[in-house]
This record gives sequence, structure tokens and C-alpha cells, in this order.
Amino acid sequence: MIYQNQIFCNSCQQMSNGINMNKLITSPNVLVIILNRGKGLEFDVKLQFDDALNLKNYINSQNTPYFYRLNGVVTHFGTSDMGGHFIA
Repeated sequence: MIYQNQIFCNSCQQMSNGINMNKLITSPNVLVIILNRGKGLEFDVKLQFDDALNLKNYINSQNTPYFYRLNGVVTHFGTSDMGGHFIA
């Protein structure tokens, strides 16, 4: 049976049903998230962010902080990553 959440398994070299998940070992002091919307995607779609981010489910260590507060957003306008304008 084929599911939409198939991922490539490096061990058996085939597509497998599963979930690809990454976890942090510890949380960094400053977290930078880059959203690459790539070519051909809708750029008119507005993104909204909460002012706090809870990463508790994505960090293995229990002795590290996992809440982040949004401090800023940088947006790039241009036709490529080699040129354009950045707005903070």
C-alpha cells in the first residue's frame, strides 16, 4: 500500500512508510529558522507567527530551555539569492 508520507530509507534503498523527524540534543541560545519558499510557490500568502515558540517536543534534553520568543523577522525581496532587498 502506498501512503503520502513515504520517505526514502537509506538502509534498504527503497521508499518506506514512516515519519521523518529531527530532534535537537540541546537548545541553542539563539534559534534561527529559515523558511525557503522556493520558486513557483505563492508569495502573496501572508505568514503569521506567534510571539512564542515551544520546542519541548523537539528537544531530547529535559535540562535545557525550550521556549523561544520572537525577536525579529527578515524578509527578502528579489529574483534570486544573489540579489534583492532584505527588510527587517
